[in-house]
Amino acid sequence: MERGVIASPALIDITFDGFMMK
Repeated sequence: MERGVIASPALIDITFDGFMMK
């Protein structure tokens, strides 16, 4: 997960937002 955040924090932020909303 950390690697993904470093690779693309914006993408993770959007995915996290969607996951939390779900």
